[in-house]
Amino acid sequence: MNILIISLLPSILLLIVAFFLHRKKKPFASRSEGLKIEQLNTIWRDLSKDLDAILKTDINSLRNENLIMKSQFLKVIRETQSMKNQMISLEKQLCKTSYDTNKILKELRRIAIYIQDNQRQNNSQ
Repeated sequence: MNILIISLLPSILLLIVAFFLHRKKKPFASRSEGLKIEQLNTIWRDLSKDLDAILKTDINSLRNENLIMKSQFLKVIRETQSMKNQMISLEKQLCKTSYDTNKILKELRRIAIYIQDNQRQNNSQ
């Protein structure tokens, strides 16, 4: 918002100066008007220098903020990649664990069937 105000300020000032200069048009410019124009030019130059300094400061500030944000962004990207690698590793472990669990369940079923068969044989004797 400040940058917008700072960038519009010279235009508004120039508009006001132009309004007052062209409001009272005389066929010949007097010496006092020439002095006023010189004073306005001096004021305009000073304002321009001040605005230039302010804008340069703001630009440098924004550059520094941009560097900080870039650094933070790169850090987040690295953390995200690390988490992605961890998830891939966990998925592999899950697949292996599922495979092992299924293998154990299959053996337990086989044992349960064996026990049932033994119990039937014992009951039939």
